Amino acid sequence: MKAVKILYGTAAAVILFAMTLIWSPLSNASVNDINYVPKYGPHSIKLDNGKTHYFAFITMIDDKGYDIFNYGEIFNQMEGATYDLKTNTLTLENFRHPDCIVNVHEMGDDFTMKIIGECEIETLEVSGGEHENLGPKGETVYWGGSLNLTGSGKLTINHSSGNEDSVPGLVMWGRGCQPLLKLSKHVSLDVKGFGTGPAIQIIQSSGVYDADKAVTIDGKALHQVYSAYQVKGFQYEGEGNFYNYSVEAPRVIINGDGKTDIDNALVVLADNYLTYNRKVQGPVIKTVDGRAVTEGTDYTTVYSPVSPKNIGKYTVTIKGTGKYVGTTKASFTIIPDSMENVTVTGLTAKKYTGKAIKQVPVLKVGTVKLSVGTDYKVSYNNNIKVGTATITFTGKGNYCDTITRVFKINKAKNPLVVKARTATVRYSKLKDKNLTLDRKKVINIKKKGQGKMNYRRISGNQKITINKKTGKITVKRGLGKGTYKVKVKVWAGGNASYKASDKKKLTIIIIVK
Repeated sequence: MKAVKILYGTAAAVILFAMTLIWSPLSNASVNDINYVPKYGPHSIKLDNGKTHYFAFITMIDDKGYDIFNYGEIFNQMEGATYDLKTNTLTLENFRHPDCIVNVHEMGDDFTMKIIGECEIETLEVSGGEHENLGPKGETVYWGGSLNLTGSGKLTINHSSGNEDSVPGLVMWGRGCQPLLKLSKHVSLDVKGFGTGPAIQIIQSSGVYDADKAVTIDGKALHQVYSAYQVKGFQYEGEGNFYNYSVEAPRVIINGDGKTDIDNALVVLADNYLTYNRKVQGPVIKTVDGRAVTEGTDYTTVYSPVSPKNIGKYTVTIKGTGKYVGTTKASFTIIPDSMENVTVTGLTAKKYTGKAIKQVPVLKVGTVKLSVGTDYKVSYNNNIKVGTATITFTGKGNYCDTITRVFKINKAKNPLVVKARTATVRYSKLKDKNLTLDRKKVINIKKKGQGKMNYRRISGNQKITINKKTGKITVKRGLGKGTYKVKVKVWAGGNASYKASDKKKLTIIIIVK
């Protein structure tokens, strides 16, 4: 572990400098050797210039060193090794470097190493930290150095080049802390120490705590799960409270169940937005934790609110099954369907009434009929006068957007109703002059026609005429006594709202006495 000593030496120099720095809120409690308060996340402090300095690092050493995380920066320089600061997780995916030393320093008690596929390294060294005079009141500061091993792959640690300082394959340096090695039952681990030395060792643990907690698999002590392995502790002579816990076997093989734990795993949906389709629907789950999965085989789903049909935001809870365990969630949204997909029928041409004209349209998507007031609202424009009226449908609820349709308002039938009358004139008054009869004397307009009125004589005595514009009848002088029939046509010319009326044929009777 010479490389480790060099790195620790560098950290020690930083610590001496840091004694003049402003204390970071991350380190918010003083502790002693007996009562260690777990710390989480990479250890850092704020400098007096406002910048953050990190004591924590992850380094991988083979023929040359690679920084994965250092000074707060993520490098991810080695293929197959990635670090995520948000979850404080180092992921090894098919990382096969049998000569590589992985060195983790002051990354916190929540530090997680996730194993995917077949991975192999030479040694794994995890260390906590003890810094004097860095507390708010000059107290000694302890930072976590635990390891949580998760995933569904296999990690092989084969320590083939040992020396007196590095006998175990997996060693955890408490440095005043109480580091814990927590393994998931899904990951497989094969650790070989050098020679006959222990495969796993946890050293310099602060205070006295139950050895059963030092190495656990899914919360159970290692020796409870695997009787072949015993976790034992003994006191270092002359070194106060510091303890050494080791698995008394030169090789530790733990075969996980190979299942993938998807608790809180990232879910990628094929589409986070689904369009309302009048049916209960859920999103296609593309990947969970980066893996393509099949519903029914790898997972089951539950929706909240249940039966996602109407627009709104929903949560899908994904529960692993088969080779997957655990539960994770994702959210998706059902958005309104566009009114552009709606067919409109039932619009017909209408006749002018003088009032606003409305329609009784039928709106459908496929065979599904939409409801006015629930799915859409209606408004009209130019729907009184003769011409082209516009009807607008605006989506509501599960529908959005606006569509317009038009319909014709045609001229109405002319209401003209007329009836002929019989008029009487005295012969004595026709001797010397013409007599003109007002239209009302000869033609009764029962219903007024719209537009210009027109009158025309068709037949009858030539001495009886009708005014084409006023309908007045003129009986010319000299017409003898008798009864005369005059046939005329009467019609209204119509206007912008009414058609011209039919030409009404009337027979007017003029009696000369």
